[in-house]
Amino acid sequence: QSMGIRNCYFMLRLDDKSLQGVNPYSNKLTDEQRVRIWRECFNNRWYFYREVFRVSEGGTGNGPGGGVPFILNRLSCAVLWACEHNLSTYSIAPRQTGKTWSYLADCAWTFQFCQGANIVHFNKSQADGNMNLSRLKAALGMLPIYLQHSASDNLDPSDKRLIRNR
Repeated sequence: QSMGIRNCYFMLRLDDKSLQGVNPYSNKLTDEQRVRIWRECFNNRWYFYREVFRVSEGGTGNGPGGGVPFILNRLSCAVLWACEHNLSTYSIAPRQTGKTWSYLADCAWTFQFCQGANIVHFNKSQADGNMNLSRLKAALGMLPIYLQHSASDNLDPSDKRLIRNR
């Protein structure tokens, strides 16, 4: 704002004002609130990054609500803004500053809410690429159960095999 940027709070957008102060991981959510959260995530990726997406850290659980909240910094904000606008990006920054998790946040949103999307990962080595895919899988497993379209706990065992492991 001090730099004269008018839309400097775009990452705080909230379309459904009834979700203000609602914890998407609460066990006391109504079905209506869950649908509203899903719709907000679908229409507003910044809500997904800010309120729903979690980062796996050593020693933290990887189940729903595990990990720690994703932290938006200048780098991650720039990366996610570019991804939202379909701009090719490449980040160079010191280690442990959130580069990988920024891209994984966008991959998680794309995977969950964009039907028919193709996601391509590349890395300097196969081992590092596999590690990033493991991180993405862990991040998807930390989403609330009602947002995990791959959750098959309530299905009959014969139906579980019909769900593709993407």
